[in-house]
Amino acid sequence: HVQLTLDRVYTYEEYVAWCADNEVFPHWTALCYWNEEDKGYTTGSDLIGFRTFSSSIGVQFDDETYPYLTKFSLSEMEDETTFASEDITKQHVLSMLRYTQDAPTFYEMMQEQTPDSLQYWEASIEKNGLFIYGFTVTAQKEELERLAALDAITYIYTDPAV
Repeated sequence: HVQLTLDRVYTYEEYVAWCADNEVFPHWTALCYWNEEDKGYTTGSDLIGFRTFSSSIGVQFDDETYPYLTKFSLSEMEDETTFASEDITKQHVLSMLRYTQDAPTFYEMMQEQTPDSLQYWEASIEKNGLFIYGFTVTAQKEELERLAALDAITYIYTDPAV
């Protein structure tokens, strides 16, 4: 996977439009949130994001408590080139945060996160919406060169293939 950082923080709608305009199809989208106290965007020490398109496995969960918890829940509404609406994606992210806080097994897997930090994420996303600062892709050299040439890309990090 290749990690790309954007030139600024984008709202969800700006990000979706930018991806469409530039024919970018991310695998995973990196989120930040608005910190009221510091009056700025932050991730804290957390790395929070969401799978951009479908292809998750099915998981048993209470879909009334955690609507759109998995991207599999969204698979009938989107394909590999169509983003879910902002409202649905926001609900998906909020459900993931709530489920993680309510399920000790999943919570223990997220080593860096603390209950307080996930609550900050939840409160900010609920109030302010989704903010994006980067994404990941898997691509060949030519596509990576095209992405690197886009004005909105400020940083690219690649993991060596194993």
